[in-house]
Amino acid sequence: MGRAAGDERIRATLWLRGERDDRIAMETIAALGALSPRLRSYVDRRELFRDLDTSADARARITTFCADHDIEIVASGFRSVVTSGRIGDYERAFATKIADFRYGRSEPFHRRTTALAAPDSIAPLVRGIFGLDAWPRFVAPATGATNAPAAASSARDARAELAAQTLIRYNFGSEWTGRGETIGILRFGGTFDEDDFVAALTAHGVRAAEPEIVACDGASPSGHHIETFEGELAIDVQVIAAHAPDARIVLYTTSHGERGFLDAIERALFDERRPATLSISFGHLEYRWTHAAFARLDELAAVAALLGVTLLAASGDSGAAIDECGDAHVNAPASNHYILACGGTTIGTDGHERSWPQSGGGFAARGEAPPWQREAIAAYAATRTDSNHTSRGLPDVSAQVDPGYRMVYHGAATFTTGTSAVAPLWAALVARLNERLGARAGFFAPLLYVSNAAQTPLRAITTGGNDRYDAGPGWSPASGLGVPDGEVLYERLSG
Repeated sequence: MGRAAGDERIRATLWLRGERDDRIAMETIAALGALSPRLRSYVDRRELFRDLDTSADARARITTFCADHDIEIVASGFRSVVTSGRIGDYERAFATKIADFRYGRSEPFHRRTTALAAPDSIAPLVRGIFGLDAWPRFVAPATGATNAPAAASSARDARAELAAQTLIRYNFGSEWTGRGETIGILRFGGTFDEDDFVAALTAHGVRAAEPEIVACDGASPSGHHIETFEGELAIDVQVIAAHAPDARIVLYTTSHGERGFLDAIERALFDERRPATLSISFGHLEYRWTHAAFARLDELAAVAALLGVTLLAASGDSGAAIDECGDAHVNAPASNHYILACGGTTIGTDGHERSWPQSGGGFAARGEAPPWQREAIAAYAATRTDSNHTSRGLPDVSAQVDPGYRMVYHGAATFTTGTSAVAPLWAALVARLNERLGARAGFFAPLLYVSNAAQTPLRAITTGGNDRYDAGPGWSPASGLGVPDGEVLYERLSG
């Protein structure tokens, strides 16, 4: 049961309607994604902001409304404003009730207990409000640490790969290092440990500059010591820097929740540092997201494609995430059509690569599969008597999570685990491809799903599976299209 939240101050983002071209057609993105990156013309971010943002008149009306309800506007973004106020002010402004809750071992969080209602004066202008519904924040062990028995942990430590080994495994030449590229990371907390960073890169035999920090919506630039986020931050920065040591890394630090996800993605897309790739290692089951958040994510991911930014997200570490009713679920934001969903594989002592049993995968709960993926999903369904899915399937791609990649955490040598290591790995590999291409790969999923090519840029994983779906030839909801072959992938993107 919740309790009244009262005078607590929070931040909320109002998502506003654009002046024109409110929705960007999937056909436009599909056509762009099917072109070789060297043949594409991306939109300038300043021109896109100017042409598609909310009108000045609409912003003025929103400003007046907020002032009338003691809500402060603290920042403006693309089709959005970030506001600050007391929970009671938001309740009165949007005719809703908000209460504090606990869930299991979570810290207190607030959620709406009734629907939102925008008054007539601004209802045509507002498409969503984010921040009035928070997600539970759990105290959990760090992602980068291991709870395995000492003997098993020692064996994994010994097998965990160095960056040079991974680059050989996936056929990426050593001469490309991400020089001139900028890679963004969504960071939800945790402090950056310089000593761990340097020690990890020394083990990998490379040197890299420390990441830069961009604080979004008043988040603390230094972060807070939250074990789960701290371990993930170590994985993200160390994996990227080890595999693309000459790339510039930027941490977009934000709050944990759908508002934080969306605001940080928007900030990265329009940031003057112009990241060409954005790695997202966190996600939540689709049913935790509001419909408005999905729509805003669709809009931002489409903008990323127009700007030539590659979005990558971990597919999750709970397999098919089967609930108590026997239903399978997938994670967002990885389930978005324009985001490359990254799954995991495991490499046995015999060298054979199989689907990782915990790799997130399955079918999205909403909408039809994007056109570039329909043939692959139909081919998968044709070989299964239990599959009649036609929605977006994930993951798209995979890479090894077992034995993982060498890292240093709290001064101790250890190894990464989970698909949250695969998203930053793919971000680093895309940076190397961008450098070699001399162009941004941007949104390139349609080029991966071409079925009539002489060579495939991804090696299918045909054995193993998660707790609902088996791997097999072609695409599968266990390991996607497979793991990369860097040379063939470069040739495919060269077009």
